[in-house]
Amino acid sequence: MRSFSHTDFVFRNRSGVTLLEVLITLVLTALLFAILYSALFLTSRSQWGLRSRMRREEQLTRVYAQMRLQLLNLYSSPHPLAPQALRIAPAVHEKRKEFIFLTSSLSSDRGVGMVGYRIQEDQEGRPYLAYKELAFPKEEFFDSVPWTVLSESISGLLVKAQTEEDLASGKYREEWNEPFLPARIEVTLLYPSSGEEGIFSFKVAPGLLSWEKGLGP
Repeated sequence: MRSFSHTDFVFRNRSGVTLLEVLITLVLTALLFAILYSALFLTSRSQWGLRSRMRREEQLTRVYAQMRLQLLNLYSSPHPLAPQALRIAPAVHEKRKEFIFLTSSLSSDRGVGMVGYRIQEDQEGRPYLAYKELAFPKEEFFDSVPWTVLSESISGLLVKAQTEEDLASGKYREEWNEPFLPARIEVTLLYPSSGEEGIFSFKVAPGLLSWEKGLGP
């Protein structure tokens, strides 16, 4: 009589898959999707960062060009509606100065008028650069003109002035309330950059060419 051992019942050609193979397949598929998602996320984040940086640089360039041209064309002669040509107000915040001046280079109108720059906050507390101007002659007062958003990329504004005597001593004036124009004005624009604070500053001698320098990432 023939005897059978358990080895005779081993299936050498099994059909289907085991639970272990299914689990391994699922794990590998999940890993593959995770890698693809990470790659897509990094790509989209890089593109968003590039667009944000380009937008910031475009706004900085536009603000610099406008502000520089207006400061180069400071209206030094007394005007019936604005006897003071330049006023740098005391800072309510360390990095948020306000300055108003008389210029012959307005952004929307030709002629002489008052312009102003200062840092304000939106409803969520985010700072931005605000601007307003008033061409002469107008019946309304400059204080009644509303401030408008000029750049959401600029979070700080610093302004300093120097007289001819200050140029020799290296002294800067954080406030300006004089009836005459300064010999030099230095403007610094602050902006957020990669978790840090970027700096763009330029100096203007009214009636002369200006020079500028960019600092930070």
